[in-house]
Amino acid sequence: MSGPKIVKIVTREELIDICRGHIAALKAAAGQWERVGKRNDLITEGDIAAVQARIVAMEQLLSAGKFADLQKRVPAEIAFLTADVEDRLQKMADAKTSEQTKEKRLRAAAVTISRALGERQTPIPPELSNPARYSSQEIEAAISKAMVTISESQVSSELSERQKELASVLSEGEERTSRATWLQNQVEESDPKLSALERQLYELKALDPQSAFVFEERVRLLPDEPASRQSLLIDSLTIDVVAAKREAKDRLSLMTELASLKAQLALLDDQAAAQRLEAIDSLETSDLLSSELRTMVDSSSSLLEMLRKEKAELDRRRILLSGLAELGYEIKEGMETAWVENGRIVLKRAADPDTGVELGGNPQAALQMRAVAFTNTASPHDTANDVKAETKFCDDIAQLRSRLASTGTEFAVIKALGVGATPVKTIVVDDERERRYNAADHRLSEQSRR
Repeated sequence: MSGPKIVKIVTREELIDICRGHIAALKAAAGQWERVGKRNDLITEGDIAAVQARIVAMEQLLSAGKFADLQKRVPAEIAFLTADVEDRLQKMADAKTSEQTKEKRLRAAAVTISRALGERQTPIPPELSNPARYSSQEIEAAISKAMVTISESQVSSELSERQKELASVLSEGEERTSRATWLQNQVEESDPKLSALERQLYELKALDPQSAFVFEERVRLLPDEPASRQSLLIDSLTIDVVAAKREAKDRLSLMTELASLKAQLALLDDQAAAQRLEAIDSLETSDLLSSELRTMVDSSSSLLEMLRKEKAELDRRRILLSGLAELGYEIKEGMETAWVENGRIVLKRAADPDTGVELGGNPQAALQMRAVAFTNTASPHDTANDVKAETKFCDDIAQLRSRLASTGTEFAVIKALGVGATPVKTIVVDDERERRYNAADHRLSEQSRR
């Protein structure tokens, strides 16, 4: 047995709303992951199917009522998608950098072999004389044919040192450096700062092609600059590209957050949510800076949290009053509104109108419940009945907890005082005011039935 209690209620409806919001956020993250992946040819249909299967698995957890499992797993799934797209972008940048290095070596080899063929007055294939107009595969095929031609001819003693090296590579019957190694040595080691810049640029292009276009043009013009200025220009470009990539990453993250908030707001049947959705849809997000997107994300997040709290408070009041009504407490129309406006309400027990329960506090934090006794001038309060009232109150709380648990609602007693630890609150009833109130409540009930 115990006296006044402080309780915490989380309704099944609230848990479902939270989980639906989690799934909406996961779908938004998956959509952004898919858009970036498809745009850069980073994912396959199999990858997409696997992500969709994980979303279905979360929906199955919701259907099974496994709310705690879902709330643990969804954030992990979203983190996986974020890390996965980052990993794929980095691997793509590595592959692009490697491919560009190979292309540079092929074109340098084409120039070397073209010069050797020209000195021997041998026809030069167009792929070698003008390699910029041909693909890497075409250049590599032309190099292979030209090397066979040169290896079969006699190398004169007047050949240049470069030609001697080439002939040595192509001679048969001796241990020599392979053709692949020779091709690899046709270009001097690239400026590490330029290679780093190019890699950063690949990542930027994957995130924001429009932003990368300007930098690509500036990098393309670097060879036209005096050698004395190139290093400084590379440093300056690197700073700009890194800043642009950071902005692009921030925008991608914020766009994902905004898509998530939009999906969650769409689940709410509320005018303020509908108006915010219209505001989000009207945005030209491609033209917004990350700071502007952050403002929209923060305000939308605050609105979503406020609307969820309001709905949760309404659900908690409703289900608590409904549960007490089943236990025989009198519930009158307008009590929910009165609770909001006054901060507390008092319910009478129909079977024992001299006792009841007082409900107070904010349902979003913690609720206060305590037994009360009613008295008037004609019938003074008898304190001898207080223990009996508190005992009955304790029994009702136990039944209430059991009934709510059967509906999936969590009801936890955070704090409870012992019987007699504090006097039972006495409420003096004005009989005439009570009579008028009951009559007005009866008329409202009749009107609602009509």
